[in-house]
Amino acid sequence: MSRSYQKLPRRVKSDRLLVVTADHDPLVDEGKHYADRLAADGVPVEYACFEGTFHGFVSFGAVIKTAAQAMDLICSRIKQAAWTVPESVREPRMAG
Repeated sequence: MSRSYQKLPRRVKSDRLLVVTADHDPLVDEGKHYADRLAADGVPVEYACFEGTFHGFVSFGAVIKTAAQAMDLICSRIKQAAWTVPESVREPRMAG
């Protein structure tokens, strides 16, 4: 296990987290283990491993269909996070 992996935070302040790995990436096992550890700690986490891909595959969206799918997933989760306003900061609606 790499030293940098061991330094990853165990507690994450987030409503939900997305961990994406590539099937043929040397770090795939560490990514999966990190997602599992977060879930065990009660962090809502979504894990996606893209089969037949390699480290950095997301950069090849113009030529690899799976990369475009991964980027779509990542962007959709960013949009959800950016447009989701926590209940605690919502302004009350006026009656009437």
